[in-house]
Amino acid sequence: MTLAEVSTLRLYNQKISTTFGKSPGELVGSMGAMQAQDLIMAKRYFTCHGPATVKDFSWWSGLSISDSKKALEYIKPELISETIDSAQYWFPGPSPDYRPDKDSVFLLPAYDEFLIGYRNRSASLSLTDNPKTVSINGIFRPVIIVNGQVSGLWKRVSTKDKIRIELSFFKPVNKTILSLSDKVAQRFGKFVDKEVEVNVTS
Repeated sequence: MTLAEVSTLRLYNQKISTTFGKSPGELVGSMGAMQAQDLIMAKRYFTCHGPATVKDFSWWSGLSISDSKKALEYIKPELISETIDSAQYWFPGPSPDYRPDKDSVFLLPAYDEFLIGYRNRSASLSLTDNPKTVSINGIFRPVIIVNGQVSGLWKRVSTKDKIRIELSFFKPVNKTILSLSDKVAQRFGKFVDKEVEVNVTS
């Protein structure tokens, strides 16, 4: 085992011990390897994806609803829940009351966790726009996120020294959103070290 691998293993053991108050060996010994693995996965999922439901976790992890509930049951004391439209959502920390004071735009790739991490995506993707975003055979397309909502699609065409980014919004947007979209596209150009040309289509 290399020094880097030893360091990674130590950090992993410390993370498990800090999170669950037990070493990996103790965790496995108290509940079995498979159940411990499910527990760790649940902890990571609800920490990173919450608010989310048991069905969301089951969808993301591939676990059965029964096993998902068992894993969630163990970490419930560390989470907070709220019921919205008869669905129970779980998340870490205090009740989310985040209200951005500025507009935001993100260009996300196909199959990004923002969408594929949830079975029910209605909080960020309307039923009207869902068929445009996810094809009938399950193909997730690159999306434009405006203030937390899927608001359009985008694609890029690369040449030797330039990238053309095409933005297609589902509905007309104001100049502020267009300006932010251009800035995001230009940042992408800097990352790949290429000039960017932005085109907005309807």
